[in-house]
Parts: sequence; structure tokens; C-alpha cells
Amino acid sequence: MLNGNGPKRKRNMWNREINPLEKEIEHAMGNDTPGGKKSATYVWKSSAGPKLYITVIFDEFHTIDSFIVNHEASGSSMHNVCNALGRTISHSIQKIQKLESKETIKYIEDLVKIYTGFTSETMWMHETMGSVLSIPDVFAKILQRHIDVTEALEEMHTGEEEDNSD
Repeated sequence: MLNGNGPKRKRNMWNREINPLEKEIEHAMGNDTPGGKKSATYVWKSSAGPKLYITVIFDEFHTIDSFIVNHEASGSSMHNVCNALGRTISHSIQKIQKLESKETIKYIEDLVKIYTGFTSETMWMHETMGSVLSIPDVFAKILQRHIDVTEALEEMHTGEEEDNSD
């Protein structure tokens, strides 16, 4: 505590407390790829040493376009498995993009359930998303974060439409 007042909270330019999800939205919406799409890269550190880099590329509607997974130990079996899992996630999500938004979110929620709960000898840590016990759990955390950001963006968009209709 600082002078008995507690720790200072981050605030934005309007002196409003910053919601961690707002920071995530800024992160996800702020990085342009060469193709003009947006991306967010998550770096997970392992208790065993190597890092896991996951880049999620979004289309103009903030829908996942690609899910790229790279394990730092290039050439290893784990690197190849991670790459294959990332391609599988990308492929399955791209196949459902033609569904309505709520059906897409339901499908991604199902993926989160599938990937949650695995354990391994290695713990994976992220500075804002905490720690998990397996790489599938890392995928689940990132997909859940995507659902949270998507729902927040839809709420913001709905709020803007209501404000404009006045």
C-alpha cells in the first residue's frame, strides 16, 4: 500500500479505470498484418524453459482467421505437434465462419471445453492470463479470451447503435 491508500490503478485519458478486457481489445485491434488484418500474439513461458508463441489473426469482423502456434524448440516433436494443432484449430474455425455469430461462439466454447483440463509435467505462464498445466489449456485460455473480447466488442457496438438512435 502507498500511504495507506492502496495501489494505484491504471487509468485511461478520461481518468476512468482501465478494464483488463479493454487492454486486450486494444492489443487485439492494434497490430496490423501485411494483409491488412489484425493480430494478437501471446507469449507463454514454460517452467521447463522453451516459450510458446501463439498468434491469432482476425478478419475485419474480429473473427479468428488463423491460429498460429510456434514452440520455441524448433525442429522438435513438440514444435511439430504444436504447429499441427494450430493448423487444426485454424481449419476448424474457418469451416464454421459461415455460421451466424452466436453459432460460431458456441462452437468456439465447445473447443474451449475440449482443450480444458489436460495436465502435463510443464506449467505454462502468461503475464495477464495466469498459468495453466498444459498446452491444450493454453489454447483454451486464448480461445476463451477471444470469446470475451468478441462479446465485449458486440456490446460496445450495440451501445454505439443505441447512442446514435437518440
